[in-house]
Amino acid sequence: MRGQINAIFRIDGGDGDQDFFGLSMLARRVSEPWFGGILLGEEAYLLLLISGRHAGEYIAVTSRQVASLSDQLANGPLASVVVHRLLQPGGNFAPTQESTPANGMAAIEAL
Repeated sequence: MRGQINAIFRIDGGDGDQDFFGLSMLARRVSEPWFGGILLGEEAYLLLLISGRHAGEYIAVTSRQVASLSDQLANGPLASVVVHRLLQPGGNFAPTQESTPANGMAAIEAL
């Protein structure tokens, strides 16, 4: 269940925008028809923040390592990720570097 849709992840700090990473938050992996699971050529998980200052926002995470997100989570509850904010989620979403800026790096923990 670690990487499945509806899995819950904790993000507790990270390198980058401390306005975003300054407080612990929980995120749920979700599926939306406008997000294809690939971001800038890499496997990506779409997460909806469900707690913290940015609750209700969508982010996407990609692997920070050579191993994919799926491979990292198959070996334990932690994955090293790059966190991307989605500036215009929804039906007109286009996955470009401009619309999905990297907000920083973090470890996510599957709960």
